Amino acid sequence: YAERLTVDDTNIFTPKQLEDERRELVELFGDTVGDGLFRQEYYSSFDAAVMGTVYGEWLEKAEKDRRIRSNLYDAELIVYTAWDLGYDDSTVIIFYQISHDGIRVIDCYADSLQDIKHYFDVLYAKGYKYAPAHYVPHDAANKTLQAGGRSIVQQAYELGVKMKVIPATSQSNQQAALRKTLPKMYFDQDKCSKLIKALKNYRYKYDEKLKIFSKEPIHDENSHYADAAEIIGITNQNVLEVSKQQKPRFLNEITADELFWGDNQPKMRITRI
Repeated sequence: YAERLTVDDTNIFTPKQLEDERRELVELFGDTVGDGLFRQEYYSSFDAAVMGTVYGEWLEKAEKDRRIRSNLYDAELIVYTAWDLGYDDSTVIIFYQISHDGIRVIDCYADSLQDIKHYFDVLYAKGYKYAPAHYVPHDAANKTLQAGGRSIVQQAYELGVKMKVIPATSQSNQQAALRKTLPKMYFDQDKCSKLIKALKNYRYKYDEKLKIFSKEPIHDENSHYADAAEIIGITNQNVLEVSKQQKPRFLNEITADELFWGDNQPKMRITRI
């Protein structure tokens, strides 16, 4: 038996007490985290962002906007991939498509202790129509002793797979790029459940004594998914941005030069004397 009761059901606190508590949490932790903690504690909310989360607010917004749902794959669109590479740690591959309405994250795969050929076998088994190159982080170009001095990019080329290396940048730039892109992203709730969970739980560590968050997010199982997702942000943060069109002009607002010469007006200046 389970029962869910919020403060509205129990009436233990007055509205003023609740507002005072919410305001205090917001002052301590900021709007997003403070409000999330308040809803967790007093309204038993399972959707509120995890304390110190890097992307939880954006995933919560995606759920509210119904951008997390099933059957996003479109067989007519090509599929891109974004990778985070590891051996002892997880290697994560995110599969996505670019459509007229945004970026569709259609699939996700993760494994560890596997050679690079295993992941290419996964690509082929999916049966998707892929873009010419797969996006990988900058360390994919590093040579490794285990592979006889060959980089992962070289190994991929020898196996008939082309990889495009994304130049290194700061972690703050990576996060800013993904935050800019997330409002345009849709997620398959079935095939990307682990990715969604990881992005919700990718967070900074909070120091209870100093009342501050760490400068870098916690490196755990969630960070590999986040690193792969950030490559999507870096390569697609400007996708679907439409330049502002000029306001239409009527004939009586157009000069004779513009009408007859258009954009090829002769470069001359006539000064009235």
